[in-house]
Amino acid sequence: DASASLPLISVYRVEDAELPAEVAEDGSYTPGPLPPTIPIGKVMTNIVQNLDFKAWSENARALWYRDFRSPPSRAVISDTFWYCICWYFQSGKHPDVERRLFDRISASFVALFASVAPNRKDFFFRCYADAVAQAVLYALFLAYPKSRVVFTEKFRRDLVIRISYWTTGVWPEFVDTS
Repeated sequence: DASASLPLISVYRVEDAELPAEVAEDGSYTPGPLPPTIPIGKVMTNIVQNLDFKAWSENARALWYRDFRSPPSRAVISDTFWYCICWYFQSGKHPDVERRLFDRISASFVALFASVAPNRKDFFFRCYADAVAQAVLYALFLAYPKSRVVFTEKFRRDLVIRISYWTTGVWPEFVDTS
């Protein structure tokens, strides 16, 4: 059969996603890379353009974006992406990986928290959970086009609530995912 020799270009369903070695292997402290179909720079730029910065100046937005693009923040986003795949879409298949990812997300968040200047912490972290949730959702949306139907309003709300709880310790009661 000639089609058997054709290489797979990409995985289109989130349920079929294969975890990269950096995610699956015990002892790896390198954040899991996002699938090559995800332009992380474009994802991050779109997120900063979509956030409601109220009356913030362009300089304030640029400072916020600089912290958002930092290596610890990128690590939080990429490991949260893989955590969501394990937790929501491959439930029960990778409990050890979920624990390791959660530990790495926590360590990356602490590194991020320590790297943001004290006078900018409130300013930065006010929107951070929402930005991470949007980045993860957008990355899932780009990486797995045949699974877009499962990225429901309920899923989006749960994602925002989970990341808010992880980063602030508070379960938000009112979540707008529009």
